[in-house]
This record gives sequence, structure tokens and C-alpha cells, in this order.
Amino acid sequence: MTDKIELSNRSILSVSAVNSSENSQANSIADSSILIQAPNLVYLIDSQITISILNGFSNGGNIGIDPEFVILNNSQILANADQGNGGNITIVADFFIPSESSLVNASSQFGLDGASSE
Repeated sequence: MTDKIELSNRSILSVSAVNSSENSQANSIADSSILIQAPNLVYLIDSQITISILNGFSNGGNIGIDPEFVILNNSQILANADQGNGGNITIVADFFIPSESSLVNASSQFGLDGASSE
């Protein structure tokens, strides 16, 4: 494991385009997650970490980030869904430093919003 992760003008994406009905068995399947572990630092500059479900009733995936420092500079961390519930974002850091232009958001367009904890 590396001690730091730095992204500049980059993205980590997990996007699913689900086209299913509310009664579909696929709706009960847990969607993917993104887990980022670096003991010291996760630093995003003009970058984003996104996990999204574009349509359908599936719930959004989750994002977990676990370093000592998380620094966001004009960056986004998003866990979104369409009709299912939004994913959850968990940032376990001693120091979380976002710029004013950065965004951490766990939401759903028609379902329940997810939670974000920094």
C-alpha cells in the first residue's frame, strides 16, 4: 500500500446504467463500492471520485476514504443514484480540508439521499 494518493485532473469512476423495473431481482443486488486507503494523504486537485447509478431502482454504491489527511482542491466526491437510495460516503481522516469550490455529496434524484460523514 502506498502512503499517499494524489490525483490532479483525474477521475475515479464507477458508473452503472441500470434499466430495470422496480420488481426486478437485480434491484436487491448491492452495487459496487470504492475504497481508498493510504495511511498519510489523499489529495485531489481538479479531480473527482464518483460512483453513480444512472437509472433504475438500484441503490448507489459507497465510497470510503481512510488516510490521516484528505485535501480537496476544486474536487468532488459523489455517490449518487436515480430512483434507488443514494450511496454513502465515509471519510475517516484526522484532518479533512476541502476548498470552498469542492463538493462531497451522496444523493438520489427520486429516492432517499445517502449520508456523508467527514
